[in-house]
Amino acid sequence: MMKIIGKLLIIFLLITGFNYSQDITPETLKDQGVFMLSIGNNETLCVINTDYEKGAYWFVIKGAYGNREIGNNLCQLAEVHHLLLSPDRKYLAVLSVGEGHPVIEVIDMQKLRDKFEYTTLHVLDPYPGVMSIDRWEGTKLLIDSNVPLNLRKENGRVDPDLLLPETKKFSLDVLTGKVE
Repeated sequence: MMKIIGKLLIIFLLITGFNYSQDITPETLKDQGVFMLSIGNNETLCVINTDYEKGAYWFVIKGAYGNREIGNNLCQLAEVHHLLLSPDRKYLAVLSVGEGHPVIEVIDMQKLRDKFEYTTLHVLDPYPGVMSIDRWEGTKLLIDSNVPLNLRKENGRVDPDLLLPETKKFSLDVLTGKVE
């Protein structure tokens, strides 16, 4: 709990403009497991990684008295590694990791922001392969993976015999759920 309080104190100091160290930047926070993402309406999404049992804590920060905890242990796996907001701010891509294994979820950003509900729209699991989030192109999330994500079975995973020798680019259309 003390780690969470310490990280929240750093975030508070950054938001209020009190800068006790030139070493605190969004990148140094990210290196410490703290993600800050502007989500519009003068609000910031803050995700703080803790331990595997408790998972990451999620907050929406809006001014001194508008802060709200959304919850903890919300994403598929324990540790958040990457967040990427879609250009229209309707979707959030979340890359979480558990014991080195990645999963990407696309969640409904409007429900997260307005109702404080973590609603998963799509999940990609490359086991036993790897993947990373590249960027958004409209409503398509571009992903790099060493498994053919377009050949997923009913259980959502790809046959391990299909591992690619190098990563390839795939896209997930969040409107249809189709991977190409």
